[in-house]
Amino acid sequence: MSALKGKVAIVTGASRGVGRGIAQVLGEARATVYVTGRSVNGQPTTEGLPGTIDETAELVESAGGVGVPVRCDHTVDAQVEALFSRVRREQGRLDLLVNNAWGGYEQYDGTRIRFGVLGATALALARHVHGGAAGPLHRQPTGRATDDRA
Repeated sequence: MSALKGKVAIVTGASRGVGRGIAQVLGEARATVYVTGRSVNGQPTTEGLPGTIDETAELVESAGGVGVPVRCDHTVDAQVEALFSRVRREQGRLDLLVNNAWGGYEQYDGTRIRFGVLGATALALARHVHGGAAGPLHRQPTGRATDDRA
């Protein structure tokens, strides 16, 4: 399947779980996939969980796509800006954004999650997709922002 050959995607929170699975499937479709997260090879992972962005990028490559691991804490605006600047510089556009980042492990106190930081993650990405650092990267004539929640 090469339906996405030549397309550029970012998958946030791609170290493990759903993000890793989505990145791998995009690789099977031959996309270039920037996989982001905080867990990288050679350093302790978030909460000691298995999986890193480096491993996910290798899975994307093995599946037939191009995997690009980028360490990014999506609660830090400067890191998100750097990510979008890098994609703009290297690819000139972004065709697909999968917003899967999860910063909740550190916010869990054993009974509930504090959502302040999680909200900041979503707001930081939205700011960059709808203006901000993304600039012309997201203003492609054939592209559009969608919200598929029913």
